[in-house]
Amino acid sequence: MDQNEWEQLSKRQEQLHPDLAEYLMETPCGLMVNHPLVQWPSVDREYAANVNWSYSQKLDAVAKAIEKRNWSSYISLHERPYRLEAFIEIYDTLSPKGFWTLLSDVWTDSENTWQHLADWRALWNDDRPGKHYAMDASERQAFKCLPSEIVLYRGIRECHTVNGMSWSLDRAKAIWFATRRGGNPVLLTARAKKADAHALLLGRVGFYAVAWAAKFNAGATVWRGGLFIFLSLQIAIT
Repeated sequence: MDQNEWEQLSKRQEQLHPDLAEYLMETPCGLMVNHPLVQWPSVDREYAANVNWSYSQKLDAVAKAIEKRNWSSYISLHERPYRLEAFIEIYDTLSPKGFWTLLSDVWTDSENTWQHLADWRALWNDDRPGKHYAMDASERQAFKCLPSEIVLYRGIRECHTVNGMSWSLDRAKAIWFATRRGGNPVLLTARAKKADAHALLLGRVGFYAVAWAAKFNAGATVWRGGLFIFLSLQIAIT
């Protein structure tokens, strides 16, 4: 569809699809569609031909992904806040390698891990074999080179997020996270054993770690950029 066709579609009177109407929400800018397959700001219920068209395209693509068992595509077709839910829908169909590889991808792409802590805990502690597939070859090598004991830092703005998952191996970067948006900055420091780690994920800008700990049992946003490590033991703040 070219730009002219899109503009004509946006002017056509057409009621919002019932599936999308169920996911309408009020925002300061007006009504927004917050559907698992379509997020659309400032939607008009009576002139919704363009959002309806986009939804139909997504439905077709999802159906094709299911038919081809292309689960990576199936998940990526969902809007980011709903990708964990999409993974949970299909993970029983995956091989152990597929499970850990795709879980790693969904995790690093997620921006709302704190909203689904129980699910993330259950998934990362799943007992199926092959957890090393959550890492690629370079990540496994980097993990091997880490010391047996790791010092972690977490920069927060509110004390109720003390038990979050996002931790950094870089103290300065943790301070940056704590102070970048105002609030009441706090720097946490923790120690953990590498032997208790789930996985090490590389390939982002910066140098971070994500701790998965018994004591810190709530989630937090996974920041873009960095080095991620998931720990299963109880961490003591020092």
